[in-house]
Amino acid sequence: MMGFGPKISLKMVGVVAAVLCVCAGAMFTWWNVRWNDAKLRQDLLQLAVIMARTINPDHVQTLSGTPADLDRPSYLRLKQQLAAMQSANDRYRFVYLMGRAHDGRVFFFVDNEPISSEGYSGPGDLYGDASEQLTSIFAGGDAFVEGPLPDDWGVWVSALVPLVDPRTGKVLALFGLDVDARDWWWGVAARAGLPVGLMLALLVSLLMSVSLARSRAIARRREHQLAESRKKYRHLFESAQDGIVIIRGELIEFVNPAIAGILGFWIHEIEGRPFTDFICDEDRETVLQQRRLAFVEGEKNTNYEFRAVTCGGDLRWLHVTSRLIEWEGAPASLNFVRDTTDRRQAEIKSDKLQAQLLQAQKMEAVGRLAGGVAHDYNNMLSVIIGYAELALDKVAEDDPLHADLAEIITAANRSTDITRQLLAFARRQTVSPKVIDLNDTVEGVLRMLRRLIGEDIDLQWRPKGGLWATKIDPAQVDQILANLCVNARDAIGGVGKITIETDTVRLDGAYFADQPDLVSGEYVLLAVSDDGCGMDEKILSQIFEPFFTTKDVGQGTGLGLATVYGIVKQNNGFINVSSEPGAGTTFKIYLPRCAEASEPLPSVLKRKVDAGRGETILVVEDEASVLKLARAILEGSGYRVLAAANADEALALADAQGGKINLLITDVIMPEINGRDLADRLQALHPELRVIFMSGYTADVIARRGMLHEGRHFIQKPFSHEKLARKVSEVLRVDVGLPPSFVN
Repeated sequence: MMGFGPKISLKMVGVVAAVLCVCAGAMFTWWNVRWNDAKLRQDLLQLAVIMARTINPDHVQTLSGTPADLDRPSYLRLKQQLAAMQSANDRYRFVYLMGRAHDGRVFFFVDNEPISSEGYSGPGDLYGDASEQLTSIFAGGDAFVEGPLPDDWGVWVSALVPLVDPRTGKVLALFGLDVDARDWWWGVAARAGLPVGLMLALLVSLLMSVSLARSRAIARRREHQLAESRKKYRHLFESAQDGIVIIRGELIEFVNPAIAGILGFWIHEIEGRPFTDFICDEDRETVLQQRRLAFVEGEKNTNYEFRAVTCGGDLRWLHVTSRLIEWEGAPASLNFVRDTTDRRQAEIKSDKLQAQLLQAQKMEAVGRLAGGVAHDYNNMLSVIIGYAELALDKVAEDDPLHADLAEIITAANRSTDITRQLLAFARRQTVSPKVIDLNDTVEGVLRMLRRLIGEDIDLQWRPKGGLWATKIDPAQVDQILANLCVNARDAIGGVGKITIETDTVRLDGAYFADQPDLVSGEYVLLAVSDDGCGMDEKILSQIFEPFFTTKDVGQGTGLGLATVYGIVKQNNGFINVSSEPGAGTTFKIYLPRCAEASEPLPSVLKRKVDAGRGETILVVEDEASVLKLARAILEGSGYRVLAAANADEALALADAQGGKINLLITDVIMPEINGRDLADRLQALHPELRVIFMSGYTADVIARRGMLHEGRHFIQKPFSHEKLARKVSEVLRVDVGLPPSFVN
């Protein structure tokens, strides 16, 4: 017993050692098989991802998952593409696209099977064996491989990949690839190779020999199949509509014909070159940063856009979806490239139109603000100017108070000018457009412009002979030229030249492609150029904004060019500006041609205002201070005045008036009865009654009341003592046949 004990112990040790060796070998074999199984699945999944990338998402978005898809060209193209994929390898049984309904059920969009085949699944056919992992793909899950799983047709391993819209990131469909898995574990064993074979040789050498021979045969067959598959997949890559580029390191290893067509090079001129050779200099750092995110920080998928340089030197916008892969044993990136130049250009055009709309809305908002305050502001200015002038007439010139009153009047008149500039910008000022010869109008203001810009600047005038007529208030032409010449003078800042030109132009629809509110036709051109400091693009984008100025504080209001813009738009024209820093500036104003003959320029001789002869004037004004002022001015000018605060008082005074009323001066906008209706009722009682309308409202409000039509006399608030007296004298003394006038 004493000798037997050690033998039993050694035997037990041997058994234990043998068991441990077997267990270790089994564990090693299990681990090796698992690792190679995972590698096979990874390879299959990567292959499925590449195949899914060749499918055009736009085609998938047209499918509805109903029998109606059978008639869609996109369904037929997808079916042909899936059939071509299936034929690439005889182990591929099914290639298909599936979607998910609102109730969570999974259905088929399209598969590779002919319609007459037993395994065909039509659009909308439900997939009843959907796992939770499969369903989760539609909610943003990752691609995966499942199986081997048996069914009526055999045993399969399925690779399932989400097909994502690159623009929105939304999962459009699920791409599926079913592979024959009857010898799947043999393939795993083949990859496990020699270690598993040696372990099995320790146990059963004969079985190992048979297994090894079988494994080698399977490996040779798979290598042959892989070579054939590569040929077929290269054909798929070459026929893809999007560009496909494989980059390893800094060099381009592979491109398909689509990318060659985008860049305009031959394929051999692209492959083997650094990818940075084809990137615009300004975008190169952006692309390199995206590649660093992928390779250094481990971003599996990246999307970005950049400008590529074509063979002809042009720039094309490209959208890239990049994925990390292994290429010939080294890390590389698989890049799917789509030309987005047309979309980018459309977006730029849309942004430009949006900016023009915002600018128009901004100007309209300021115009509404200006128009809203104009009425009350003009009434107050009328009172300030009127009473200051009345007081000035009562003070001797050597009295210190005389100079103070003159300053008050000057300041009030400057305030009036600012209001008019605002209203001109807002296209609400009161104007009297006439058919004019622009050459005659410009020549009439040249002397004033030369005094305005000074002797250091040469003002050149280049009129176009036989110029067409246009319709505009001549005073507005003066405003345009004064503002543009003052700006040009300030831009020159010393000795220089300003050129004013006129011309006739015909513009077609192509010229107005980015200005849809304008129409083609014949225009009269007024151009003002200077050789001053010029402007950059940032300043050019703001020059017509009200209150924008580059001048020092106190040297400009920022309303000059806004006023020019408003005048041009008010007369249905448009204005263009071209300028570069150091190269001067040119403003081109286009005014519509008028078929009527131009009117002769009026005489500028100023006649003396006749004093009143006791005529009776009925003044109707709902602003008490303005009514009191008008009465004081008119009574001081020799007229008999009846003052009424509203239309009812005016009618009562007219009924009570025994004698003749010679003239009615009435505000346009009044409560209950407006000025025009009041005038009609009084003229029915006094047929010889003449009428002057007055208002502080903007031109658009007055025009809606019909006050700016031919045959009506009008005076705009604020008015001075002299303007009101002259207007009254003119209306009372003018012959019946002469046309009325407008005083602003």
